[in-house]
Amino acid sequence: MKTCPKCGREYEDLSLNFCLDDGEWLVEEGTEAPTRSIPPDLTDDPGEAPTKHKISKTDETEVLHTRAIKDDSDIRGRRSSLLYVIAGLAAAAVLGIGAFGLYVWAPFFSDRTETISIAEITAERLTGEGSVWDAAISPDGKFLALLNVEGNEKSLQVKQIETNSTVEILKAGDFQYIDNVVFSPDGNFIFFTGIDPDKRLAIYRVPTLGGSMLTIPVASRAFSLSPDGSQIAYSEGNPKTTETSITVSKADGTEPRRLVTKVGKQWIDPGNSWSPDGKRLLFLQGDDDRLPNPLLSLAIYSFEDDSVSNLGTGQWDGIDPRGIVWDPTGDFVYLTGNRIGGEPSQVYRVSVPGGEAVRITQSNSNYWGLSITSDGSRLVTTEEVLKTAIWVSQDLDPMESTEVFPAKGDTWSLDWTPDGRIVYVSDQSGAREVWVMNDDGSNQKQLTNDRIPKSSPAVSPDGRTVVYSSPVEGFQIYKVSIDGGNPARINTGVVGPGEPVFSSDGKYIAFSAWPAGKQSIFRMPAEGGRAERLTDYFSSAPTYSPDGSMIACFFIDEKDQFMSLGIIPAGGGTPIKKFSIPANTISRRGTLWTPDGKSITYLVADGEKVDLWAQPVTAGDPVRLTDFDLPWIQRRAYSRDGKRIAITRGESLRNAVMLKLAG
Repeated sequence: MKTCPKCGREYEDLSLNFCLDDGEWLVEEGTEAPTRSIPPDLTDDPGEAPTKHKISKTDETEVLHTRAIKDDSDIRGRRSSLLYVIAGLAAAAVLGIGAFGLYVWAPFFSDRTETISIAEITAERLTGEGSVWDAAISPDGKFLALLNVEGNEKSLQVKQIETNSTVEILKAGDFQYIDNVVFSPDGNFIFFTGIDPDKRLAIYRVPTLGGSMLTIPVASRAFSLSPDGSQIAYSEGNPKTTETSITVSKADGTEPRRLVTKVGKQWIDPGNSWSPDGKRLLFLQGDDDRLPNPLLSLAIYSFEDDSVSNLGTGQWDGIDPRGIVWDPTGDFVYLTGNRIGGEPSQVYRVSVPGGEAVRITQSNSNYWGLSITSDGSRLVTTEEVLKTAIWVSQDLDPMESTEVFPAKGDTWSLDWTPDGRIVYVSDQSGAREVWVMNDDGSNQKQLTNDRIPKSSPAVSPDGRTVVYSSPVEGFQIYKVSIDGGNPARINTGVVGPGEPVFSSDGKYIAFSAWPAGKQSIFRMPAEGGRAERLTDYFSSAPTYSPDGSMIACFFIDEKDQFMSLGIIPAGGGTPIKKFSIPANTISRRGTLWTPDGKSITYLVADGEKVDLWAQPVTAGDPVRLTDFDLPWIQRRAYSRDGKRIAITRGESLRNAVMLKLAG
């Protein structure tokens, strides 16, 4: 139970951080008043009980005093950013959508920092509708630029924080796609990336309170402005040559010049930020050779001597390209990201030039994007609370499903046991653990309890064993008995295995892994043993056909460099069938055969809307199986008797939050 200290309203939903009536941080039951468990909810070590924070209450605000803390980022992985940069930019430019992204997991690493003191922090929620995609605060702290989601479209509004009055700058539908809202340093203009009705990706500038719009011919989704507003820095990618770079031009897009270029396994990730003195540019770089460790790191380019230096030795699972800002002193960089594969995106502070990172928020929520006032006293970010429920249909039609497990938090992946129960991964206990329950939601039982993120549970055909992925001792595959006993690692002998699935006869476990920096598909004996490589090209998300003779997967066709759906023999080799898929296919949600073996299902996004599609394996166009309103379908699994389907449906509530930094 959580309670609002201001109005007294009680909440059973422990994932909520703010009161829905007045925006106050919620106090969790069992803490000593007036202590409250809120971001930052920091611990010295992973798995340690949350620290209690002392709060001194004034007439108007509550100030959180944090003790000296250490960065608790111990287990982080990273998706393939090379594909994310190249394929994502290409898809956004052509289709008017965000990058579809091939999300993968990478393994455990250890990168502790020294103890760092954090200043007093107060938090204030600035919106309450739950529809904010991106938010930015003006340099003087008086205005808030908001991208609001309206159906499958976004609108741009400017809100005066003191008076709560709002002006609409762009109506929903004016652009096919809008993202990355940034105020000019003088606060007179708002810049953003957008795709117009003619499908042209560019950077746009509009006066803060509305007016004539300027198009800047730069096709990049991530950029930053120089401190005097005269230049733009942005990332570029060439999908044919795998070349990525950081480029600087005048504010109108003219006179571009490349600062840093990387090719192949080393790459530039979207996202950069100009230092307050204009002499340095922080950017994100990746290296596939770091596998199985996280791939991203921070680097600084010097305009004075054209040099590049690393910012510390820390590695990152992911950093939001919209979420990087310098403190006005130049002594710190703030960013939103995560250092453990599967953990929520949080707000970090990184020292310059040392690179020591400390987390200043911690919750099951995600924090996206970041902006800062010119005096460095306030940060604005977008908090996303994910809510996912499990639904079960008594037949194979997901549209006929009913909710059996309410949206207590987020749910990652699910599978059926032969006796009709459902195994799933959920954070309902506060950490992402493996659970099992009856198909009506009753008799829930937690099977794991080590507080390490887990994903992709798969049940053996005999129903005795559950395998799953977890970032411990290098990202590996683990197993646990169906009653929760005998947890153990399955030694695969390859780098970064994940997405495990049993063969139909239970003899093998197929999975994807990262040998030599290329994601490929392997299989190994179910009882463990040496893994056998099935593909030597970029491929992921394997699932066996019902008869066990074939494997469906996503793969990148080396001829055109596009993601496709493929079918390969169960013993491995090149695809025997290939199907084109929409660029907005959610590849990280995997492939799954229908019980009759006649189709392969996958999830496709249409703006914010997500639906299930099926590709016939003989020929023909894919067929849409669902037409859901909110909440959207997220994952699915067919029962072992082939008569029912279980799905997860969820939605996210996103609101702008201000973090006030004092001292």
